[in-house]
Amino acid sequence: MWLDVSKSNNLFFPTKNLIFGISLTLIKAVFFLQTKLVIILITLATFMEAPKHHPKHLWQKITALIAKFSYVCAAIGIVITLIYSGDVSEEYKAAMGAITFICFAIGIVLSTLGNASIPNLKPDQD
Repeated sequence: MWLDVSKSNNLFFPTKNLIFGISLTLIKAVFFLQTKLVIILITLATFMEAPKHHPKHLWQKITALIAKFSYVCAAIGIVITLIYSGDVSEEYKAAMGAITFICFAIGIVLSTLGNASIPNLKPDQD
């Protein structure tokens, strides 16, 4: 049900389950987009020709930004899970915990890729 009219006289406030469901859907969409971006970044990084040993390449900067965004999503997931831990079923808690863990793990991997020192391995063309 979209609105819980039995507990409230005001019809314009959605229930906690609706808000939790919407936030769960948003986090799933962010996770889906993150996985697609990782695939695109890895594919583009294999074809990219880098100049002589720059400290950070463009894709490393983008990867570091996505890693920070993933950490933020994991933090939001923890907060939402803690707020609604008593109001939802065990399945929703398990799903939120899994999505939060995956976001955190993606953040670790992407921050490692973004902070790596990648040398220029192309031979000199003398």
